[in-house]
Amino acid sequence: MKALSKQPEPQALVTHGPTWTADYVAASGLSAREKKKFEHWGHPEIREALTQETNGRCAYCEAHIGHVAYPHVEHILPKALRADLAHDWHNLTSACEVCNKAKSDYWDPTHAVLNPYTDNVESRVIFWGDLVDWVAGDEQAEVTIKKLKLNRFDLADRRRARLLEVREMLERWATSQGAKRTVLAESIRLDAADGDFTRAVTAFLSSQGFPLSDADEDAA
Repeated sequence: MKALSKQPEPQALVTHGPTWTADYVAASGLSAREKKKFEHWGHPEIREALTQETNGRCAYCEAHIGHVAYPHVEHILPKALRADLAHDWHNLTSACEVCNKAKSDYWDPTHAVLNPYTDNVESRVIFWGDLVDWVAGDEQAEVTIKKLKLNRFDLADRRRARLLEVREMLERWATSQGAKRTVLAESIRLDAADGDFTRAVTAFLSSQGFPLSDADEDAA
């Protein structure tokens, strides 16, 4: 899990959001099937904006999802609890199917799942190789990791495979010199930013003494 920033609200929500919200709230007494026609958070403009905002990754586990599964529009505060926020831009993000279903309608005011947009997740959720961990005593971070199953076997295996790929790139960088070393460093930084599991990758690179920025490289 990494920190995310909200991007500009898509025009579809600017134009229709208030009406969609009023209609959805008014439909609260209908059956799930009947309410479907009032659910507009899957609008193509909203999905595209969320994909750009999360760089195509799950807001919780950081796995790229578009090429292997259909991204789910995730309600940070469950729509079952806050129907009035079902079409609120700041309550929407993109999540993989597994994380979305694991979180489901869970909500607890004291131990809510961490919000990557507003909580300081990068100081509370930490990485040891392919293991996702929480800072000792941080019960909210612990609940987040356990509720979302961020150490589930298939996900940990994918993180491990990703780190092994990065390890090969790091070895090439470590044994190179001059301009080639600089180019390889730039390539590794770009890969870390754009590839899967950015937090796990950057934690690994840092543990190996890799300069995560140009400034770090100049100071080395």
